[in-house]
Parts: sequence; structure tokens; C-alpha cells
Amino acid sequence: MDLSTTEAGPDQEEDPEDAELRREALKAAQDAVSKQKLLTIAGSSNIDLQTPSTMPVTSTVQAPELFKGTLKEYQLKGLQWLVNCYEQGLNGILADEMGLGKTIQAMAFLAHLAEEKNIWGPFLIVAPASVLNNWADEISRFCPDLKTLPYWGGLQERMVLRKNINPKRLYRRDAGFHILITSYQLLVSDEKYFRRVKWQYMVLDEAQAIKSANSIRWKTLLSF
Repeated sequence: MDLSTTEAGPDQEEDPEDAELRREALKAAQDAVSKQKLLTIAGSSNIDLQTPSTMPVTSTVQAPELFKGTLKEYQLKGLQWLVNCYEQGLNGILADEMGLGKTIQAMAFLAHLAEEKNIWGPFLIVAPASVLNNWADEISRFCPDLKTLPYWGGLQERMVLRKNINPKRLYRRDAGFHILITSYQLLVSDEKYFRRVKWQYMVLDEAQAIKSANSIRWKTLLSF
């Protein structure tokens, strides 16, 4: 598959308003990271994100009000770690054992971005088809103010859902949706529709589904 074939051609020029919204969203994210890097330098932080023992004993990040639940102490530390990674402009792998609440921590983190940094997405969650409903249910339960777009189903259903992937209705609190949830398979097959958006953060659940750094899935994800 040649990924370049999905780029817009001469007859598919980007709407100027869409382009401006994408630029504003990118600037908001870049400003948040730049501001935190200045604070980190000023504070001479000794945190090594690859060495958990250097993390603060007590989390300095509180559970966001948008998150309607109670985080356990280790989950708060996980949230702190995710926030620190984001503020350093780094990707991270949250590798807790099964059942310890990785989904919860990821949701709390997205709520933190919205509440503390005024970054309301759009966020992209990619997961195996078997857990898509679980993600939608958990977000509805714990972060009801974050609107989701469950993107799966047959071709006709997805054609209807695509109408919601409109940059003019994104990047703000009153957006049509804040979080889009889809599967790895659909991400690749419907790639050109996802490219319309400047995604602010991407969560990959069960990332072993990528299988190989040379796979089409991984190359597609990296291209976002």
C-alpha cells in the first residue's frame, strides 16, 4: 500500500477555514508543551521518566473534575507520569498488569488535557474490535462531559458516522465530539477520512496488535 495515494489531490484542496482550525489546534498543543518545558528548566527537575523511582512520592497532579471517579494512589502516579511525558513532548507505554486500570488512567489523562490545558481534542483511541464497546461505556461512565464518536460498523453505518469528522466542529469544548474510538483494522481501511483531522493525542490499546514496526498499521499510525 502506498500511503501517499491517500493525500488530497489538486481537486481536493483543503478548505481555508479547516486549515486555520488545524493550525490553531496545533499551536495550542505546542504552546502547552513549550510552557511546561520552560517551567521544567526553571525548576531544575530531576525526574527521569524512564526511572519510576525518580517520580515524586506524592502526585502533584490531581484527578480532574471532569473525571467522575476516584483514582487509587498508584493510578494517580500513572496519571502524573502520563502528564509528565506529555509536557516533555514524549510518547509513553503504560505497562501496568491487566486489571489495574490502564483505561481509567488514560481517560483521566484526556480529561486533564481538556480541563487544565483547554485542549478538547479531538483525541483518537485505537483498540481491538473486542474492546471498543468497553471504551465507549467507560468514557460515558467516568467522563460523561467528553463526547465520543464510536466509529465502527458496516460500510453504510460508517458513511453516516463520517459526517461527524468535520474539522469545523472540532478542537473546542462545544465540538461535535472530543474522542473518536475505532479499531486498528478500520483505521487502516478508512485512513483518508481520519486524515481530515489534526489529532491532539492518540491512545493505542493492546498495542501488540501492531505486530511489526514495518507493518501497514504502524506506518499509518505514525503518519498521523
